Amino acid sequence: MSKSNEPYSTVDKIRTAFINGELTSREAVDEFAKKQTQKAWHTKEWRLLREKLIKDKCEQCGTSEPPMVLQHTWHPDKLSHVIQDTTRKYEYEYVKVYPLPTLDTPTPEDIREGCPGCGKFSGFNWRKTHQNWRCVHCHTVFDKLTKIPVMSYEQSEAYYNELKLLETEWREAFWLEMEDTVLTEALNSSFEQHDRYISCIDTVTYCRKCAFMWDKNQKKMCEKCGSWIPNYLTSESCFNCLDKIYGVDHLYELYKNEA
Repeated sequence: MSKSNEPYSTVDKIRTAFINGELTSREAVDEFAKKQTQKAWHTKEWRLLREKLIKDKCEQCGTSEPPMVLQHTWHPDKLSHVIQDTTRKYEYEYVKVYPLPTLDTPTPEDIREGCPGCGKFSGFNWRKTHQNWRCVHCHTVFDKLTKIPVMSYEQSEAYYNELKLLETEWREAFWLEMEDTVLTEALNSSFEQHDRYISCIDTVTYCRKCAFMWDKNQKKMCEKCGSWIPNYLTSESCFNCLDKIYGVDHLYELYKNEA
């Protein structure tokens, strides 16, 4: 690791430098994303905390067969994702003051045949028995296709290229004005998530099998019946438990009625 990376080798050092003004928001984001930045689970403090919290019995299946794993049930978002979410939030407010640019649609030069109901150029079927057409989109029944004016390829390419250029200029103006605000909020959010993660408050002791099922298959064990269910479900939503209570076809009937 180069000397320039040494002062900011951990997230805590990046945060301290950012708060003290040694790093701008952009520089802090760049440092945060470097591969050289030490991960929380590589620190001595985290290893000591793990040894203190981990138990000798799996809290899910109850086995005592080692090895045991300190399983995180919550993980922080990637900084890039936090920045994207924060950017969208501020874009929503920014566009109220500075609307996105628009262009007048050029007069169409070409003609295509399509559905007279919705104007789509495909997705309608010829019904030989009734001798008419039926659109699968709007369900309009008609005897003949209608002629619909459309932009030519050259018109369309020029129109969308110019519109894309205007939108790019708008986003550049937004980023020039709001970059520091967006990145500062995203960094603070990521620092908070980092603190929550390394505190290990969202951890349980799992055996190797339960940890594998959680990480690789996103499944956990139902507390009532012991079957594997998606880890976002509760035991009250377990498919097998509901089938035992209401019958095998209970969920199917619910979906059918909803449809």
